[in-house]
Amino acid sequence: MELTHPRKLSYAYDAYTVLLGIVSLYIFKTAQNISDLPSVTLCTIFEYLIKNTIINTSSLTNLISNGIVLIVPIIPFQIVEVLITLYRFQDRKYLIIEPIILALFINDIVRPLLLLLVNAILVKLLSQFLHNPGSRSGETIKRQNNDIKSKSDKDALIVYSVGISTAMLALESTYYDIPLLSVIIYIASSTLVLIYYLLIRNENNSILRITLFSIPPYGIIVLIRNLT
Repeated sequence: MELTHPRKLSYAYDAYTVLLGIVSLYIFKTAQNISDLPSVTLCTIFEYLIKNTIINTSSLTNLISNGIVLIVPIIPFQIVEVLITLYRFQDRKYLIIEPIILALFINDIVRPLLLLLVNAILVKLLSQFLHNPGSRSGETIKRQNNDIKSKSDKDALIVYSVGISTAMLALESTYYDIPLLSVIIYIASSTLVLIYYLLIRNENNSILRITLFSIPPYGIIVLIRNLT
């Protein structure tokens, strides 16, 4: 009975992160689609540097202010995410990976950079109030007590995961015009991490957690988070 609560709570943590990724994608991509301002990608920055001695300050200022307006509604959700990361997983790298994954999906770097800045500020403000060195002990015991699945079962889980990721990415691409290269990178990277997780690390997980691992864009975040 003691293991039930940590397991359910762990599922809740992962589900929240996955939901946060979907909400962030919706807010950023929807605003990008209806905005008259162009997105700022790495290519456009290189173009600025090559063609202009001085960057168009007013345009860049508009992009940054537009990004700040979009970041503000996400801050309450990010506070919860930062608390989960610091309390449950105690590894801040996930708060760096999330904006990178988001940048891959929205083809824009200004908003993810602002999100990264928000995460850094929140970590600074909240980290001094949280400390939980034994937070993963219940999960460790649970894994030790689980029966090891056969390799064929794990192969089936990998196929299942890739199928869900592909279907979800196809749906998201229909609504949000996600670049094809980003789709390929995401499927390849999440599949490789899942193979390492299931076959090499020989970890065990339920269909529910594998499903959470498979939902873009932050499914790969919870997958990596469960590896450490």
